[in-house]
Amino acid sequence: MKQFDFSPVLEDCICGGMHTCDVQDVVIENGALSAIPAILGDITDVLLVYDDNTWDACAKRVTEILESNNFTLSAMHFRQREILVPNEDAINALHKAIKQEVKAIVGIGAGVINDLCKWVSHQLGIPYMIVATAPSMDGFASIGAALIIKGMKVTYNAHVPRWIIADTSVLKNAPIHMLRSGAGDILGKISCLNDWKISHIVNGEMLCPEVYGLVQQQIDICRRDLRLINRRDEQAIERLMRALVTIGFGMSYVGNSRPASGSEHHLSHFFEVTGIINRQPYLSHGVDVIYSTVVTCALRRLLLQRYAGAVYKPLNKTQWDADMRKVYGPLAQSLDALQEKLGVYGDARLQRQISIQKQWPILQSVLADVPSEQTVLGLIEELGLDFSEFSTTYSREGIQNAIIFAKELKDRYTLLWLLQDMGLLEELAESYAATLT
Repeated sequence: MKQFDFSPVLEDCICGGMHTCDVQDVVIENGALSAIPAILGDITDVLLVYDDNTWDACAKRVTEILESNNFTLSAMHFRQREILVPNEDAINALHKAIKQEVKAIVGIGAGVINDLCKWVSHQLGIPYMIVATAPSMDGFASIGAALIIKGMKVTYNAHVPRWIIADTSVLKNAPIHMLRSGAGDILGKISCLNDWKISHIVNGEMLCPEVYGLVQQQIDICRRDLRLINRRDEQAIERLMRALVTIGFGMSYVGNSRPASGSEHHLSHFFEVTGIINRQPYLSHGVDVIYSTVVTCALRRLLLQRYAGAVYKPLNKTQWDADMRKVYGPLAQSLDALQEKLGVYGDARLQRQISIQKQWPILQSVLADVPSEQTVLGLIEELGLDFSEFSTTYSREGIQNAIIFAKELKDRYTLLWLLQDMGLLEELAESYAATLT
């Protein structure tokens, strides 16, 4: 068994913090499923969680392996092949499936299965294992559980899995859009790391150079492998999965998703949430993330071209609230309450504007330190994706609305808030949307 090399504790970090991650075992290799019984050890009463797709991918094999080793199994089988939504219904169904004697949950899947098992196991105070069926996202080792509650995308702090298993013979056969999604999620860090620097400069937010460098390293690894990933090369798929898990460790080290999620993720969340509200199609998370990274790189370029001094504008709150209701419908009130609680439109905005004006020469350098949108479009092409899918799926108006309103979904300062504070958000959103075909 080839163990994954990671540090559960980062001591004496140059940022001054002490970083920990409570994952105990990670196995990423061909044949990793056979390690499950030994890793679970004497925890022999487990609940398996899977859906129709992951049953075919490897849940059937996991069941057979555990049964042959005399484990006592119960199962939560989400019987659907379409998108499983991690909402109240799914959470309640999983709770009901857990018998008193269950000592651990074994989730078999990727993003949604992982989030559901993470949240429910955290609520019940029992450990969970994730058996990955696709290298499609970076949340395997993070503490965050991304859920849809009351129709709103919410990420709750929970706990990390105790064990992560990823068999590359399974991963390489995942649907191609899931392989591309995982790579897209990593490439989106091009944008989010830059957002982290922006908030560090404007708000004095903590930035850990060690975690920053760890994530940057995974971006570099992924960029070299894009064509191989698209060809299902097993070694490249293994490196992709290792990169995704490593970024999850980075999130756990700092206690939130800042090292992995910024303005590009907020745009992706906007498309998902509004897609659910309006019953419209949306792309897979990581694919949306890499497409949205093109958008945020373009917005940085437009800002550097446009800004020639203070252009701050007061916010017409009455009009803003009306626009929010038009875009978010029933969610508008709760999103407004979130931002009111954070105080982002009050006196804090004035303080940020003063900080932006003082720090503009430094911000200018940081904003310029990202690849051009043409470079990111080249990465997209290497991965086998077509950017025209983005505007076809969401339309010019939808993408323009995402740029203006996506920031309201989260409590994190990014490029989108910077543009809002500078009074340029709507103007640059319109300018970018006009370039779409």
